[in-house]
Amino acid sequence: MPGDIEFIPLLHSPACLLVPAGHPLARLDRPATADLAGHGLVVPRDRRSTRQLVDLAYGRAGLPMVVVREAGDWPAVRQLVALGQGIAISTALAAEARDDARIVVRPLPGVFPPR
Repeated sequence: MPGDIEFIPLLHSPACLLVPAGHPLARLDRPATADLAGHGLVVPRDRRSTRQLVDLAYGRAGLPMVVVREAGDWPAVRQLVALGQGIAISTALAAEARDDARIVVRPLPGVFPPR
């Protein structure tokens, strides 16, 4: 951040996991990084900042990242998760899946930084 710019956060959005209802990870209240290993991910396209954070977190944990679907926007990511096509890592702000009974949202504290 350049020295002449002051950063004042207006929103805080913690990281969360979106999983299809009935998925084994839906039973965990607070999944750890290791719990995510081997599960297929639905991810935003590679230029999105969230995708970069997911790549970084998996790399730091030494976990293989299994991408099963890429989507261009968050509504498409949520829809693919709801259809059982994989799991997704998002911010709580982008998740907005609490109204969809097909999706379970779990917090990921300490796994991915809040945005």
